[in-house]
Amino acid sequence: QFVDNEEPICFSGSAVLPDKDLVWSRCHVLPKCVVQFLPACLCKKQYLGVLSPPSPTQVFGHLNTMCLALEGSRLDQEEGRIKSARAYLHVCFKKIYNFLNESLQSNDSLIRVIRENLVHSPCILVNEDRLLLKPSQVTRSTDANPNLLPYMATLPSDFGSFKDLWECLQVSHTPSCQQYAHVLRELHRKTKGEVVEMVKDANHFVAIKEASTCLIHLLRIAEKESQSTGKESTAMCQKTDKLHNLFLPSNDVPESDRGNQLVRSQCSLILAQEVVFNNAFRLSHRIKDFAPIRYLVEWKDQEDGRHTRSAPRALGVRVLSRCVEKRPTENLTAMENRVWESLALVDRDDPPPPRVHKTIAQLHALLRSVSFAQGVKRVLFGEEIEFAKCKEKLKQLQDCTLTVVCTISTVLHFKQAGTQGTIEIPGSEADEIFYHKRGQDRQITFFLSNLAANRKTFFRSIAKEFTYLITGSSKMIEAMTDLCECSPEEVHKALDEADVPPLSSLTAVPQQ
Repeated sequence: QFVDNEEPICFSGSAVLPDKDLVWSRCHVLPKCVVQFLPACLCKKQYLGVLSPPSPTQVFGHLNTMCLALEGSRLDQEEGRIKSARAYLHVCFKKIYNFLNESLQSNDSLIRVIRENLVHSPCILVNEDRLLLKPSQVTRSTDANPNLLPYMATLPSDFGSFKDLWECLQVSHTPSCQQYAHVLRELHRKTKGEVVEMVKDANHFVAIKEASTCLIHLLRIAEKESQSTGKESTAMCQKTDKLHNLFLPSNDVPESDRGNQLVRSQCSLILAQEVVFNNAFRLSHRIKDFAPIRYLVEWKDQEDGRHTRSAPRALGVRVLSRCVEKRPTENLTAMENRVWESLALVDRDDPPPPRVHKTIAQLHALLRSVSFAQGVKRVLFGEEIEFAKCKEKLKQLQDCTLTVVCTISTVLHFKQAGTQGTIEIPGSEADEIFYHKRGQDRQITFFLSNLAANRKTFFRSIAKEFTYLITGSSKMIEAMTDLCECSPEEVHKALDEADVPPLSSLTAVPQQ
């Protein structure tokens, strides 16, 4: 058969005109004047080898060819010819999607072949036909954030009916953690890890903000689900799978520095394992202009607009309370040589003031009492913290040693990621009310400073430290403060007045 340029083509392997949009880059298309003689007998088409209908292999091959040819094209321009091209592409791609969808409905064996050939190809037309994205960058939900273009988009409603094809290509029903992580990786590649400022590069800055906020929000939901069920759910595994090489927004200004406009107006993307989440404002206020610490920049959570005190574990970030430690500015031997043995009947030339002695003696008696263990259990119950997880730590606290020294001064040290070494943080020195250390046998020793003469300040500070030692969090500081100010006989009355719920049974309380 001859075509318009008079070059002969074979019937065999050629497509008919109605199928032109499905295969024109993969085979010849017979002209209309030829096709009109063939429909009378399908056998003739089979006999002549005409492809009608074409094979799925040829169709998705044609789709791949078109996508490669369009790579880098400026489909977002508004010139007349570009608009016409977009209109044609929409019709053409819709025909292809429909053909592949119908093929999958009648032949399950095509799933693997189509997936292998298209799942990594930018083959989905989105954003009003202005952009081609890979299936992993598209979601069928209408919740996709428009600020994340061109890295992620919603499937056009016009293509929504091809469900079998989208299932085959693993197009997500809703935005996933993996998609947001991909957006952040692409943004890191674009920005090269440099500082992005809202006033200078609003598009990239907003995309970083939206992607990281959505990712953290999804991980928080997944973590709550796993906590409520007591085990990691399938949804949690799916949300956190393949978050390798995750990049997160960071800067060197701690979240606690609310007055500094840099906290949320600029950031740079770095690997998650190098990011520090500020869960210890009591430490961060002592750290100024220390470049090795890069804090996580976290904007308002979408759920309630409040800033949270913990980062989802799946992010893989470090927390400030674990990568910064206090160390005395003098060695402990020198400190111990100046100790007032306030709890021992030892004659000394410089005994502690009676008020300090009384305070420490009261605390010592409280810690050793059964009432203290009962009170802590009440507080844990009120905060819905499982007592069994804290029982051993409570026992260690009750067995601690209390000593009083004249003064205590500490400096902060930063533990570098991936190393055993630490760096002293310049300008982080501060006087302390207390300092504690653990011996090789896990025995805790508290050094209490004479600066603790203000009882209210002392008990609030020591209650905060006790809370961290027992629970690893700050959830019960207020109730613990009330508890620490009591004598053993006053514990339950004080907790009643603080509206801490009583326990129906105290049989599981550790005994001394």
